[in-house]
Amino acid sequence: MAKPAQGQIVPDHLIGNRTEFERLLTEHFACVSPKAVNQMPRALDRPSNRLWTEILAPSLLLDAGGHHHHHHSHHNQMDVVAACALPLHMRPIYLPIADTVRTKGRNHKLAIWASEAELAVVQGEISLFANVLCIGSQNEDGEWEPPSQRVVGAPYTIFTLEYDPPSAWDRDRRLRFLDTQLGWFRQSGSNDLDRPIRAVWDWAVRFSDFRGICADWSGN
Repeated sequence: MAKPAQGQIVPDHLIGNRTEFERLLTEHFACVSPKAVNQMPRALDRPSNRLWTEILAPSLLLDAGGHHHHHHSHHNQMDVVAACALPLHMRPIYLPIADTVRTKGRNHKLAIWASEAELAVVQGEISLFANVLCIGSQNEDGEWEPPSQRVVGAPYTIFTLEYDPPSAWDRDRRLRFLDTQLGWFRQSGSNDLDRPIRAVWDWAVRFSDFRGICADWSGN
C-alpha cells in the first residue's frame, strides 16, 4: 500500500474494505490489462479529493441567495428552528449528504454537522450526496417536508454521462471496455492533463464556468 500524499484524504470505507477491494481485483479483473489493474490500487491509495474539497464542501450550507457560509461557522439548533419557520424561498440552502441511500427527508442534519467538522473526517465517513435543497421542517409525526418541494438552484451543475454496455455483451467484453475507459484517464506524461481525456477537457475549458471532470465506475 502506497503512503498517502501530504494532506491526502483517504475515506475510512476505502481503508476498512481494502482487503475486499484487493480480492475483487484478483478474482474478477483477469481480462483487464496490467496497466488498468495497477491503476486501481493507486486510486485506492490516493483518491482524488477535488470534487469534495473544491465543489461540494463549500456548498454544505448556503444562505437563501446561494452565498457560501464560512467553513466552521456556528449553526445551533435555534438557527435551524428559526429558518424552518421562514417561507421556503427565504430559508438557508444545504447540500444533502449521507452514509446510506436511505435518509429520511434528505434532511439537513449531517450537512450542519459536516460544516463544523474537518473535511478529512467528513469525507472519511460520508460517500453520498444529492441535489441542493432548502432546509426542511418536520410535522408532529416527525415527517419531513417532501424534498421535491424544496429543490433550489445550486452554485454548480453536475452533468452525468452514463454508458451501459449492450446486454448482449458477455462478461469478458464488458471488462475489456472497462479497460478502454480506464485508459482514457491514464496519465502518460509529467503534465496532469497528459491523458486521452484531455480532448474533452480542452473542449470544456472554453466555457468560463467549467470546474472539472469526475469519473465514477460502479456496478454489480
